[in-house]
This record gives sequence, C-alpha cells and structure tokens, in this order.
Amino acid sequence: MTDSFSTAAAAFPGLSFQVPETFRSIAENGVAQARAGYAMLREAAETGNEAIEEALETATRGAGTYAERVLELSRANTQAALDFSVALMGAGSLSEAFELLGGQARSQIETFVAQSKELAELGHQVATDAFAPIRDGASRALASVS
Repeated sequence: MTDSFSTAAAAFPGLSFQVPETFRSIAENGVAQARAGYAMLREAAETGNEAIEEALETATRGAGTYAERVLELSRANTQAALDFSVALMGAGSLSEAFELLGGQARSQIETFVAQSKELAELGHQVATDAFAPIRDGASRALASVS
C-alpha cells in the first residue's frame, strides 16, 4: 500500500504532501480488512450459488419421480375402473350389481387414502431433498464467517 502513496506522490511532483505514518497505517489496515471482507462475501456468494444450482437439479429430479409415480397410480386406477366395468357388465342380477358397487366404492376409498398418503410422503421427501443443499450451503457459509 505504501507503493500506492509513493506512486501518487510521484504523479504530482510539485505537491509536497506527506501522509503521517499513523494515518497511512490506518488506511492500509482498512484496505486489508475490506479485501478480506470482500473475499469472504465472494466465497459465501459462490457457495450459495452452488447450493441453489444443486437444489434446482434435485428438485427437477424429484418432480420427475413424483410425476412418474402419479402416472403409475393413474394407470392402476384406470385398470381398476376397467376391471370393475367388466365385472359389472357380467353381473347376473341387480343385487349382485349393488354388491359390486359397494365393494368398488369401498376399494376406491381405501385406494384413494393409500395413494394420497404415498404421494404426500413422496412430496415431502422431494421437498426435503431439494432444500437440503441450500440448508447445507447456508451452514457452511455461516461456519466460514464465524
């Protein structure tokens, strides 16, 4: 930093201005602290960017997994509806048809509850996995600042 003062003094030779050593020392310390602070902030920003990128990639994979499972459940539900329709057409009497309807309604409710629970758990897991990189990045950034 002393070189900067010397360079500035050389640029203006007619101006004889001497900075007291105390002020020069304070200024140099201030610049050094500013550089160190900038380096820490830059590192924290880079860590944050990496965490966000990883979170987005994880969220994208998780959304794909979730959508895939929804399609699998839709296929299973469609097949169950078709099977029920075939069974209903084969009913020999009205009482048998009502018995099939009752069984189908009960089965649909049980299936709906189980599938809803499964999708809620999968959604929770996808969200947890997606935000883990951000949580970990923030923890690392705070640890490096401390």
